Amino acid sequence: MKTTSPMMFMAACLLFVLPSAAFGAIHGQKFWSLLVNSASFSIFVIATTSTIAVLNRVDDLNLFLKRLKYVCLAFMIIHFLEVVILRHGIDISTSRFEILSATTIPASAIMAIGIVIRPNLLELGISVSNLILMLLSVTRTLLAAFVGQLFCLFLAVPTMILNSRVIKKGIMTLLLIAGVISVDLLMNTGISERWITRLSAKERVGADPTLLTRLAEVHFMMDSFVSSPQTLLFGNGLAAGTKLTGPAADLAGSLVGFGSVLSVHGEGYGHNNHASMLFIGGLFFGAPLLFLLFLNGLQGILLIRKALLVKKDLHPAIIYISLWGSLIVLGELICSFFSGTFADRPSCLWYGIGTGMLYWGRVALSAEKKNKKTFSILSFPPKEKGIP
Repeated sequence: MKTTSPMMFMAACLLFVLPSAAFGAIHGQKFWSLLVNSASFSIFVIATTSTIAVLNRVDDLNLFLKRLKYVCLAFMIIHFLEVVILRHGIDISTSRFEILSATTIPASAIMAIGIVIRPNLLELGISVSNLILMLLSVTRTLLAAFVGQLFCLFLAVPTMILNSRVIKKGIMTLLLIAGVISVDLLMNTGISERWITRLSAKERVGADPTLLTRLAEVHFMMDSFVSSPQTLLFGNGLAAGTKLTGPAADLAGSLVGFGSVLSVHGEGYGHNNHASMLFIGGLFFGAPLLFLLFLNGLQGILLIRKALLVKKDLHPAIIYISLWGSLIVLGELICSFFSGTFADRPSCLWYGIGTGMLYWGRVALSAEKKNKKTFSILSFPPKEKGIP
């Protein structure tokens, strides 16, 4: 299978953002919205290429990983403290996704890696902190992303399911979750009840209002995408307005009120990042990038398999970077079915970091296996010392 090169990645990104922004400007879309959407996507591109450049030049991969993990933890804690300060505290009976930072998916990837590789104290701290925040947020999307990361990990190497150490760690994780639930029930904080309410929304009211609004927005974007040869080929522009239409919108309106449904809209990126690629850029500009993003996900699974099956012969830091980058990419792909990832600048930053680690890891694994001490991708030459 021919792998995607970083240069192909750059070409697909430029092909998406530049024509889509120009197309939007020609059609009179808001300049500020065009600028904001271009900026957030540019962060994704810059973070990817910068991560590759840094990894190509770094002398100590272990130190790089350690510092990046501290940055991940700091993102999480600072964001939480910011919410606490601005809101004068957190009410755990109503707290939602606002307490989660863009490092939730990278931290979930660390949690997943901890199932197959023995975690250190820093990784344990990140995992426990992230798990607590996820439980407090009662956010199903990021829970689905974590479950998806675990699924992809075992899909890459199915035999790991039978590994005794993996089984023990899985049991310990379940016991930790059970402990949190027990504390919640004893203290009567209501978190468990809120999760049950969120997960059983369809059974209680006959349909899931959140899912309905997502489907209604996708309905509108796909209708707009195929509405004319022009939109089919070139899309609607980087800041085209979205709204909710179709049967799902009508049903959501009957459940939560049509005023609430009409107030849900976006500009360019909707609440499904994948559908947004076609809505914004059409077949010419959006489809190549969408194909590449999913190809990155497939290559992430293959890289996980490669790293774990030959892990005894490779530099531990290269293995970890490959796993972490792959799982970040896969988590973001899953999350993008339910959110406009490229509309959120911090998410773009970490998605880019993960993509950069994925691209670098593919080359690094091959170079290490062949006992090569230097390598270069994306025309960023490494220092003479190369990989330690």
